[in-house]
Amino acid sequence: GKVTASRQGKPLTITGTIQEVSQKKLIEREREDWKTRHELVTSSAGLVIYDYDIPSGNIVWSGNSREVLGFKPKELGNIDRWIALIHPEDRGEAFALLENAEKDLLPYDVYYRFRKKSGAYIHMHDRGFFIADKKGHAVRMLGMMADVSARVEAEKTIRENSLFRESLESAMPG
Repeated sequence: GKVTASRQGKPLTITGTIQEVSQKKLIEREREDWKTRHELVTSSAGLVIYDYDIPSGNIVWSGNSREVLGFKPKELGNIDRWIALIHPEDRGEAFALLENAEKDLLPYDVYYRFRKKSGAYIHMHDRGFFIADKKGHAVRMLGMMADVSARVEAEKTIRENSLFRESLESAMPG
């Protein structure tokens, strides 16, 4: 608004506009609600979430990066840093699958070992989905990584126990 005053400084008129902001406030509240839901789901599922901008190579990390990996989101860095943190024996396959999925705009779904800040490796299940531009080229990837180390170790124990049982059975007469 604006006040028009006389030469003596006495207010004469007030002119202004009023804008309805209820819809805007409702949208802001809904956005905050979705953000809260996202954080709750991410936290309860133990997920590390990422948003990869393909042309720049930058990755925005969120979710449980500190709890799962020991890194603050900014410490995880860009695509080159992600590749470097994958176990050397798994790196080639993980990156080749990423390139193929990106080229064909297919979901990315891979297991690999990933280095934590402590230097230890954990088993990760990484799933991502691509967003394409109007020309059909991938420009963005949204995804999530989950620590599946406990499951991998349980499967290993089951295999070892099964092999042990089989060796016992084959060594026993009759």
